[in-house]
Amino acid sequence: MDGYPGFWCEMQWTLPSGEVRRVVTDENWEVCPVSPYESGRPYQQNRRMSASELYDGRETARTNAWLRGETEGLVSDRAVLSLIETADPAWKLVPQEMPEGREEAALRPTLCGIQRPGLQVFDAGRIISGWVRISLPGIRDAKVRIRYSEELDESGLVARFIANEPADGYYDEYDMAGDPEGETWQPDFSYKAFRFFEITGYPDWIREENVEAVWAHTPLGEEGSFECSDPLLNAMFEACMRTQKNNVLGLVTDCPHREQAQYLADSDLQAETLTGLFGGGRPVLRKVLTDFRDAMLPDGGFPFVAPGSTERPEFNIRIPEWDLHYVSLLWKVHFAYGDEGIVKDCYGTARKLTESLLSQKDAETSLLPKTAHWHISDWPYPTVDQEGPFLTVHNAKFYRALTLMTKLAPIAGCPEDASRYEAAAEMQKAAMQRHLYVPERKQWRDGMGSESFSQGTNALAALCGLMPEEDFEEAVSRLTGEWKSRTVLSLELFRLLFENGHAETAMGWLSRAEYPGWGYMIAQGAKTMWEGFEDIESHSHAWNGYPARLMADYLLGVTASEPGFGRVRISPYFSPQLRYAQGTVITVRGSVRVRWERNRQGSISLFVALPPGVEADVELPASGGSLCLHAGSHCLLMKEGEVFRQ
Repeated sequence: MDGYPGFWCEMQWTLPSGEVRRVVTDENWEVCPVSPYESGRPYQQNRRMSASELYDGRETARTNAWLRGETEGLVSDRAVLSLIETADPAWKLVPQEMPEGREEAALRPTLCGIQRPGLQVFDAGRIISGWVRISLPGIRDAKVRIRYSEELDESGLVARFIANEPADGYYDEYDMAGDPEGETWQPDFSYKAFRFFEITGYPDWIREENVEAVWAHTPLGEEGSFECSDPLLNAMFEACMRTQKNNVLGLVTDCPHREQAQYLADSDLQAETLTGLFGGGRPVLRKVLTDFRDAMLPDGGFPFVAPGSTERPEFNIRIPEWDLHYVSLLWKVHFAYGDEGIVKDCYGTARKLTESLLSQKDAETSLLPKTAHWHISDWPYPTVDQEGPFLTVHNAKFYRALTLMTKLAPIAGCPEDASRYEAAAEMQKAAMQRHLYVPERKQWRDGMGSESFSQGTNALAALCGLMPEEDFEEAVSRLTGEWKSRTVLSLELFRLLFENGHAETAMGWLSRAEYPGWGYMIAQGAKTMWEGFEDIESHSHAWNGYPARLMADYLLGVTASEPGFGRVRISPYFSPQLRYAQGTVITVRGSVRVRWERNRQGSISLFVALPPGVEADVELPASGGSLCLHAGSHCLLMKEGEVFRQ
């Protein structure tokens, strides 16, 4: 990656006498000439994010002796200044907002696959991010190797793949010291994502109690909850939450094994769960925004991931549609937390992106042209046609960015930008309707000249407000026949249907066990969410975790009415499929709890608990009105179109 080796530390402590002492790293520090850790280890995956580890337990005694001052036979090295201190201009170090990673659970695996002394396979029960910890009687010179994967191969061994990438180096090694009383070891500097692991090189039998699969991630604070009368939805919610936690280890990752990379589109989709179902999502998402701010390219675009590996040609990639998620993510963070500080910190970056794109518009059509970069309208395995010179998804996301910039500009202290971006948005909308919309069909082409009118393309355009008002209702109805959009655009599709009179269709797709859909993953036994709807590639991909937020927003019915959740809207969809639903939404002001249940008499009981400083408007479906609730607990009974307080 783009980092450099370096260790900069300052320690300060106060003695009982009140005397304060400090120790600071400098060139006088000595460096131990021996280490149990082998340097120069091969990288685990093509992205070169982290290396495999080899720890020589036989060197531990020499290292510990040196630390005690027993340096006989060892010539110590001297520390040298790192680039942190010698860079020009100097690096600016800021406090780390994100908490350090932690172990959430140590899982006891079960034996599976091939079992013989020197080669044993274990099953952690589900995909986790973390590592394996072993505790075994020491056998000197035994080279214990732990290999990881999501799957087993046909022979019962751990597959030599990281998701869909061939990878023979996805393992760690421990050379035992030979302590018969026992040795405990785990990797210290990298994590893996795996369900199965294979241990070779230990000549005796390893029992299940000798091994732990350690699940670790960045702490995400208090967690939201959801439960209903449908076991499939309950399992799906839990899988979404697990997958999200698997994908935050110091940064937001798309998947915790193959790439371990922070993408803008992935982060924007993960913000659905991070902003509504985890109390600690704020510093995580602020880091995404500041990382991409710092990685912005001179022309106003972004590398496809940040931190990145753009010095390597195979990773010097641009995704224009992903760039536009910077603006929508910035708005989401502000809206969820009322965070004006992050807007002021990152508005300049969003503005540079917007101005760059405005300068690229085609003079004849006033549309953003397709570029030489990698365009992604939907993913994975999309059906959207991307052959035309002007792509609808690309232009629709730009229109959405322009409308959001009109809201962000005044917060950042740039009100003059707001009117300019509002005018630019209207011009963008008119140009899109003129060149990409087919009034006779009431549908959007995937691109100029395309004869493809993809469901996801049309859902995005409708949700963004691009559809002519007189065509909107019929256009939305046309999207309810068959679910065809992929992961990226299905979020817009489901929000559009839930919010515009087609909740029954959206609920049917959300809760079904058939392909395509998230329920299909659960029906196949998945306990984490896949990259797409197919049982291939990554099986722990957090951008497919937003169904948990759909349950909170629509089945519990809790959404923010203003930035920072000072006022919320409570409007559950009382699905005929469900007998009850209950759960907790985590806000910056505290937890909002909702439970509704059908009674035998046909009425519905609704319980709402609001934290201090939060008011709610409970929508009343029968009358079309609403009931204002203040902080505290409230019990309502809905019967025959009337509402009674209990």
